[in-house]
Amino acid sequence: MSLEDKQAEYLQETTEEVIQRLSKLSTMEYELQRIKAAKQLNVRVGALDKMVTEERANETAVFMAIEKYIMIYGNQVSRVVKVVLNG
Repeated sequence: MSLEDKQAEYLQETTEEVIQRLSKLSTMEYELQRIKAAKQLNVRVGALDKMVTEERANETAVFMAIEKYIMIYGNQVSRVVKVVLNG
């Protein structure tokens, strides 16, 4: 994918897509992209930081819930998967 293609793709992103993409970046990568992204979204950098922090917290909460579910119901899930795979 060329640089121009990536730029065109970023310009078509929704606000939520931008926040989700930024939330997955390392601290260094986020730091390099946050000012440009804030301008793209027409928001203050501090507001963008807050939105990205909230998105990261939401992602963490989802993973924790999945881990908890697997700890509680792991044996049953594993049996169901075996039955499904074995037909």
